Amino acid sequence: MKKTIFALQACACAFALTTIAFSAHAQTWPDKPVRLIVPWPPGGITDVIARAIGQRLSETLGQQFIVDNRPGAGGTVGAGAVAKSPADGYTLLVNDMGGHSSAPSLYSKLPYDAIKDFAPVMMVAGSPMVLIANPSHNVRSLPQLIELAKNKPGSLNYASSGSGAITHLGMVRVMRMTGIDMAHVPFKGSVPATSSVIAGETGVAFSTVPA
Repeated sequence: MKKTIFALQACACAFALTTIAFSAHAQTWPDKPVRLIVPWPPGGITDVIARAIGQRLSETLGQQFIVDNRPGAGGTVGAGAVAKSPADGYTLLVNDMGGHSSAPSLYSKLPYDAIKDFAPVMMVAGSPMVLIANPSHNVRSLPQLIELAKNKPGSLNYASSGSGAITHLGMVRVMRMTGIDMAHVPFKGSVPATSSVIAGETGVAFSTVPA
């Protein structure tokens, strides 16, 4: 049985919110609270979008939509929780497209099939990513980061919101395109990753705007 997934693309600049997909079922669904499982910690872009969706759906359909954060293992903990839930439309997954699509390539033993166990609904929102750096590195642009990394090979590390997340894959792409090398430090979400850069525990990161 397939579960439902909302897709969140973390590389566009538009923000969209719609309840059109649910209008045909409004008379019979939902007749009890609905869980929106977010496989990332509170405060990140996926969490912010899920709460906006939940509020709008609650107002439109007259039923509670409760955000349930289940971070861990690059979003696979939350996705696994949805896959194991009854396929009755009352447990939905709000995830980013990068993390969900890359998980099968990164984890050899997922507790679910990323394609067969989920039924995509729509892409509901997008958010730009921004490059952040600890002030001690004096990096103000991507060219400056590339120059620093080339001058000090192996000395820089970067934070991400998790292995396979868009913030991880984005930095991998930059490194491959420019020939630089930085050590990867994954976190359970964009908020702790951003905090690590601010604290100087890591050097740089791609981050989402809300974080």
